[in-house]
Amino acid sequence: MSKTVKHLLVLTPIIFMALVAFLLSDTPDKRESLELPILMYHDVADGTPSGDCVSVKSFENQLTEIKNAGYSAITFDMLKGYVKEGKRLPEKPIIITFDDGYESNLTLAYPILKRLKMPATVFAIGWSLGRDTYKDGKAMSPHFSVQAASGYADYIKIESHGYDLHAVKGRDNEPIRKGLLKNKDESAFDYIKMLTNDCKKQTEALGFKPTVFAYPYGLYDTLSHNVLVKNGIEITLTTKLGINQIKKGDLNCLYNLSRVEVKPTDTAKDVMDKLEIESGKWKVEN
Repeated sequence: MSKTVKHLLVLTPIIFMALVAFLLSDTPDKRESLELPILMYHDVADGTPSGDCVSVKSFENQLTEIKNAGYSAITFDMLKGYVKEGKRLPEKPIIITFDDGYESNLTLAYPILKRLKMPATVFAIGWSLGRDTYKDGKAMSPHFSVQAASGYADYIKIESHGYDLHAVKGRDNEPIRKGLLKNKDESAFDYIKMLTNDCKKQTEALGFKPTVFAYPYGLYDTLSHNVLVKNGIEITLTTKLGINQIKKGDLNCLYNLSRVEVKPTDTAKDVMDKLEIESGKWKVEN
């Protein structure tokens, strides 16, 4: 048998599998609807976690358990592909998100995401990109820059958490806005102007126009929704606990998506229990 024939015999299964994968990617999804859990993380720590921070070990254990349970991480582009065009999604899709844009998302979370082949989306705050001090000059956890994040784009996609919509009492000027809600004495005209301007600043800060938006503190109303949609936002996320019911062809199902928050004390089993409880599949083990 010639070397050429031997090489062909070795390569044929590889070529065949690649062809099958390609064909499946273009195969329409037969499901008219599906369940979609979205995990919500913030910061990641190499040491003892605190606040909204989870430890690297916990993060790795949680994602490993999720993957072993048959879940496949998808991107928001893949989600839009299913809803708008009926493109095929994995049997058990899940989306991994991080809020705020901490540097640890790149330095600590990324290596785990890449090893497990699980993409994630980070909702960055525009004004804090590349900074380690707050607006008052006091220290805060480091946030990555757009330039730094570009080197991690294979498994981390950046979207919007607003440019400057996270007012903190005692550190920001009064009146303190509650999430994306209009202030009590603020006119609708002034509010629309404020949020439209914030969207423009965020586009400039990111270097592209975002299409996915995570509501600061999960607070929003009809007016904020309409302004965001007018500014190109196609998907919005809240902090409300739950599993999403996604329907093919229904663009409205992409708005006000629920998430499952992962807390610093959560074990891998805790996260799995949350997913099963919210999807109605949780059972008491005897």
